[in-house]
Amino acid sequence: MKNRAPIKMHLTKPFLSILLVLLMSALSSCRFKRPTTNASLPTDWYDIASTEDSETPSDVNRKTTDAIEETLSLHSKAIEEATQESSPEASPIEGLVPWRLCAVVSKLGLTASGIFGPLLFGGTAAVQTVWKPTSATGSQKNSRGNENSDRRPKVLVSGNPRTANLTQQVEPVIRGALSSKLIKNEAQFRKNVSYATERFRAIATSLYDINTSHAKWRPQKFRLEMGFDASGMVLPFATVGAAVSFRFDWDRTSQEGAEPQPATLAESGQAQEPADRLTRNLDHFVSAIGTDLDSILPSIENIEKSGFSLDVIRLGIAITGGFQIGLAQTTASVTGSIEFERETENLAETLAVNTSAALPTTDFRVDNEEPIYLIGQAPDQSALDLATRQGVEFEVDKSKSRFGRDRVLYKIKRSRLRRGLSKAVRMGTYFARRAANSKHGRWKVAELSTEFDASASGAFGLATASGQGIVELGFTNSQF
Repeated sequence: MKNRAPIKMHLTKPFLSILLVLLMSALSSCRFKRPTTNASLPTDWYDIASTEDSETPSDVNRKTTDAIEETLSLHSKAIEEATQESSPEASPIEGLVPWRLCAVVSKLGLTASGIFGPLLFGGTAAVQTVWKPTSATGSQKNSRGNENSDRRPKVLVSGNPRTANLTQQVEPVIRGALSSKLIKNEAQFRKNVSYATERFRAIATSLYDINTSHAKWRPQKFRLEMGFDASGMVLPFATVGAAVSFRFDWDRTSQEGAEPQPATLAESGQAQEPADRLTRNLDHFVSAIGTDLDSILPSIENIEKSGFSLDVIRLGIAITGGFQIGLAQTTASVTGSIEFERETENLAETLAVNTSAALPTTDFRVDNEEPIYLIGQAPDQSALDLATRQGVEFEVDKSKSRFGRDRVLYKIKRSRLRRGLSKAVRMGTYFARRAANSKHGRWKVAELSTEFDASASGAFGLATASGQGIVELGFTNSQF
């Protein structure tokens, strides 16, 4: 590649970040060299079927740590070499800007046998890093590299969901899907999209209404991903085997300067209230999760010693035909995710008012130790046997809906959930510390995220390349 003519690009600003992140991610992958030794993680870091219930993962040996640090160092070096050969040039056209690289996304995966390394051929990334030049200090945090590469149609709502005219926003998505000729049954497709739109508004509205003024963690975003087959029926996964897929996104923060479109009477909720069971179950789920996330705050201090902070936790959720809500164990008819953000500013303001005050408690209602559901596909005998051995109660939900598939609901005790989250934080912190030391030239890791799966017993482990993470931890380098 050293003998190839340099790449010359002149791009307008709106497309700059998206295209260059994709281009340089591919370029650095082509240049990447493998470390001298394999990085093999301990079994309890990924084998959730045989992992005991514990909040502390096994120590990683020095050989594996060296291999992981070498992997990050080699990737950093590859990025630096690629960017040195492709320097920006002045634009010959007025109104255009010379291209410059703003970020590179790197994905690292885990095999079923625990070998950790670059993820070059697709699959779930156990660890994702976003590299930025040191000159980018002060740029926007949590840019989330996956957002730039996801080109699926989307419906975006911010602020109060009641003010959004979802019918108007969804219609272009529907027409686009129909124009592709991949959907053969328009009536069925429109019916299921309408149902999904109602569920999205109900969930987003309930999240918006939760009082989080004193919460250390609060639900900031909600995403509902939808996949449809040719007959217009919803698939259990949003993308695997789908003829058409798109997503709904809600963000609590209103877009500055954006005028909300007026909602119709039906859309505003005056003519059609959300299902009581859905609202009640969501309230319990978010209240319990918010309280349990608060309990892991003391361990975050150890993270920040590495120069990273844990700012975002995303949880994959599933909804059954009977409107039960829980963590999604890799399968669910309606799969969404709730993103919790850490509210450090609220805490500082509260303590500044009364320095003698105790750490404020959240406004989430606490249901004591009522369990959290982990929802998976209906009877998988090995999973049921695992739950039985670990003393986890479960029930099979045979309620039907438009998404109509049976589900098994594992009742995970809150103490198990807290231990699982604590273990995940410790594993994520391990990678954050390795990333903090990875720098070659101008480039260093600005953001890092780790993906985790959960077993029927409630044990957490890093997602393998063939898995589907249901818990994501988002770390941010404090120097950016």
